[in-house]
Amino acid sequence: MNLDEFLSLSVEVRKKTRVRPKARGRYKRRPIRTPDELISIIKSRNTRSLRQYRRTRMADDPSPYDIQKAFGSWKAAQLICFGKAEPFKLPPRPDPTYIINTVVDCDLWKRDAYQDAHRRQPDLVYSTYWVIALFGSWDRLRWAAEQVSMKASLSRWMALRRRLGSSPTMEELNRAGISLDPLRRIYGTRAELKEFLAGLGRQIDKQESASARKSSDTSQANMPSHDGEHPDSERLPTAETNTAISV
Repeated sequence: MNLDEFLSLSVEVRKKTRVRPKARGRYKRRPIRTPDELISIIKSRNTRSLRQYRRTRMADDPSPYDIQKAFGSWKAAQLICFGKAEPFKLPPRPDPTYIINTVVDCDLWKRDAYQDAHRRQPDLVYSTYWVIALFGSWDRLRWAAEQVSMKASLSRWMALRRRLGSSPTMEELNRAGISLDPLRRIYGTRAELKEFLAGLGRQIDKQESASARKSSDTSQANMPSHDGEHPDSERLPTAETNTAISV
């Protein structure tokens, strides 16, 4: 482009027109590598995909085009370097009973506690993925654990009894979803189990009655008298008393 051509351009085009040739750097020819050298480079990078190779490729590494040209395709190069890939294998499915026993033995009745235990010991406590995969929900796993935990069974029985005000019947237990199976494994007959629960109920009533009396006594001791004075405080002299003393 000469000066006349440059001046004939509009102002907008003239501002963007390159008038000097762009300096080109020194041309660097890519080295020619044998297929064995290419295989060695791919193995040393341990790149299993073309995207990974492009991301980790260094300045002196062969380009993906060089590899595809030498082997026909990237997949063919991968087959030579690492062999045929094994089919994807799912992790072994855990035993549901193991997860139930984990909740009971480790006292992991809350989801957050279970997840914390999994983070601390992932080899012993399965992730919540398997809880959902095998039980459908955390509540179902907890229910299943309650069927084998004597502690949980007793705790729920006592909570229901406290709410009803008396020992629940079997129908009330079924409606509340409470199982006595863990207790039945200890007390062989229904009569023995009934006797144990009756004794437990009497013990609970006795403790709650004693606690109520203690609370009542404490309240009365701290309660002010009818004239607004504490019962243990000394009565201040009245006007009549002052008159008698002066006389």
